Amino acid sequence: MTDKSTPETLIDHLFHHVFPKYGYNVRPSQVRLTQHMADILHHHQISLSEAEVGTGKTFAYLIACIINSLYIPEDFRARMNYAHAYHFTMETRMPYVITTSSIELQKALMNDYIPKLSDILLKEGIIASTITAVLRKGKSNYICKRRLTKYLHTLKGSSKDTEPIHSLLSGSIDLDMVEGISSYDKKQICVLNCPKTCKHRAKCRYIALQENLKSPNHFFQVCNHNYFIADLTHRKNRLPSLLPNYRGVIIDEAHKFSDALSQMQTFELNLNDTKRIIEKLKSRDPEQTKLISIAAFQLSFISTRLSAFPKDKVITFDIQTRHLLKQLYSVLHDLNQACDQSDLRDAEQALEHIVAHEKRIFWLTDGAIHSVSKNPGRLIKHVLYDKTLPVILTSGTLSIDGNFNYFKRELGLQSVTAFKLKTTSERSPYNLKEQCQVYISEATLTPEPDNPEYIQSITSEIIKLIHHTKGRTLILFTSYKSMRQVYDLISGKTAYPIIMASRGTRNAIEQFKKTRDAVLLSTSAWEGVDIQGEQLSSVIIVKLPFLVPDLLSEEKRKQYKDQKAYRDAVLIPNMLIKLKQGIGRLIRHEDDRGLISILDSRASFGGKYKNNIDTLISNYRKVSHIT
Repeated sequence: MTDKSTPETLIDHLFHHVFPKYGYNVRPSQVRLTQHMADILHHHQISLSEAEVGTGKTFAYLIACIINSLYIPEDFRARMNYAHAYHFTMETRMPYVITTSSIELQKALMNDYIPKLSDILLKEGIIASTITAVLRKGKSNYICKRRLTKYLHTLKGSSKDTEPIHSLLSGSIDLDMVEGISSYDKKQICVLNCPKTCKHRAKCRYIALQENLKSPNHFFQVCNHNYFIADLTHRKNRLPSLLPNYRGVIIDEAHKFSDALSQMQTFELNLNDTKRIIEKLKSRDPEQTKLISIAAFQLSFISTRLSAFPKDKVITFDIQTRHLLKQLYSVLHDLNQACDQSDLRDAEQALEHIVAHEKRIFWLTDGAIHSVSKNPGRLIKHVLYDKTLPVILTSGTLSIDGNFNYFKRELGLQSVTAFKLKTTSERSPYNLKEQCQVYISEATLTPEPDNPEYIQSITSEIIKLIHHTKGRTLILFTSYKSMRQVYDLISGKTAYPIIMASRGTRNAIEQFKKTRDAVLLSTSAWEGVDIQGEQLSSVIIVKLPFLVPDLLSEEKRKQYKDQKAYRDAVLIPNMLIKLKQGIGRLIRHEDDRGLISILDSRASFGGKYKNNIDTLISNYRKVSHIT
């Protein structure tokens, strides 16, 4: 009889005896990863869990959460008797939060991974009730009946076809499910504020939905990084939380979490747009004439004062300017409460952070104030890492040759003790040396996008590589300008269909998947793209993906003693992580085969970054030429 008396033996039993019955192959790296994650959850630790493509990290953390919920040391052995099934009725009935960066993964969790796993465990008698999960989204994704009714009233007598908007009074309140409504209309009818005096409150579908979503009875709460960070911010500021109290957090696609942290703590107050909104309010809300006049005056005065400050440079506001901005924030807050304007709410929120008592970086552009926190990671340290909550940060790319230092800095983990912070790295189970060749060109010039000879040198290599694989190629660029130049040069020079992703990638990728032997040019398909089979047989990386210098990177550079220290600690690791993501677009399945090409001369023989690149591709088969 199989020993199932501990979490470790139960995990082993599931992977080796249960899941194979349902068509799942045994992957030792996935079993190890699940054991590691279950251990982290049990001991309330933090983990950076790197799991390269093919490992199966999503299944691993779902199983780890379920195992952890079943394991209670005092009575675990007695409850492992398979004569009965056990329920999720723990003393601390709290959900696990799964946060991701992509809508695609959220949908896969809700519609594929969790339902399938729940069905298997129910059939095997391991659980006695369905594992439920809910998808959490910001309130602007839902319809507010009060604002919808008010908007319909303003449209009376207009030539606008209001029938599609009228139909929203019943049916789904999820705006993502609504078709035929403009983004402007959605902004006018989405949930903004929920005043206690609202006459629709007793029968409000949005409030009823939120009460259900916040129920701790759901085993998983799934959201995106921005929503989760917003919840952390609410908790830090002692505001009502967006999520119910949770017993553990899984941060999937964790390589994007630091970007989300910066984004969520970056705000822009567009003074010109705010002035226009306030001008429109004069005719819409005449009852607020006094507040509107005060706000208009303050905006004009502040705009004049800010005109003396330099543009596109980090600045420091003097005491009087800060005081004026605080006054404007107070007036906009009162005005927003009275007029219920979503656009005005954006300006109020930006000001709220601009005048906050924390270390921030400020800069001005024409008619706008920008601000970002100097240390975005401080938020998650105080609200997340310093608690006893278990946290698993997982992704396919979290280290450089097993070194996690870059992401420890990016994610605010430097000061977490070695006892609490654990790391693991599971390499891809695929045979990369057999499945993938890597070619580093020796024929291209030093990257100079404005040099026609450089553009011609990479174009010649690209045409050669396209013909070698008979199309079926993804070409990754770091700038739209270079992509456009190459597109113009190769169009008509090859028999294979050429697709350029001009804005975003989703439509272009779908077109590429459906077009035989196509070639796709993109600046944004470095990650999150999963194309299996021979349709994608070649990935060409035109230029090493270094960070583009900006005001924020300049501020970050000042934290290091010199440019070399900054390059070694930030620029090179960041480039290698993104390069690793790009390379990872090719081999997505054990049957995939193909070619990776790097056309940057700095990666070639004698190049500045040759050693870094050679270390990164050590698991692949390198070829010196392509015929």
